[in-house]
Amino acid sequence: LRRPTSGEFSLSQSITMQQLADAYWLWKEKGDETAIMRVLHPIEDMLSEVPRIVVKDVQQQHYLMERHFYDLVWLVYLKI
Repeated sequence: LRRPTSGEFSLSQSITMQQLADAYWLWKEKGDETAIMRVLHPIEDMLSEVPRIVVKDVQQQHYLMERHFYDLVWLVYLKI
C-alpha cells in the first residue's frame, strides 16, 4: 500500500529514515544544521488545510486559565 500524497505533501518531498537519521546526526554531532533544515518543513505547511479561528485575548485567557481547551477544539471542529 502506497500513499502518493498526504495533505499538501507528495512523494517527491519524502525522505528515507536513513536520510533523516543522517541529517539528525550531522546536526547533533557536528553542529551542521543544513541537512536537517533541508528535510524538515514548517508546521504551517502541514496545517494549511485546517480552518483558522480568531480568538480574542479575553476569550483566550478564559479558555487557557479555566482549562476549557476541549471547548476550543470543538469550536474548531464545528467551524463556528
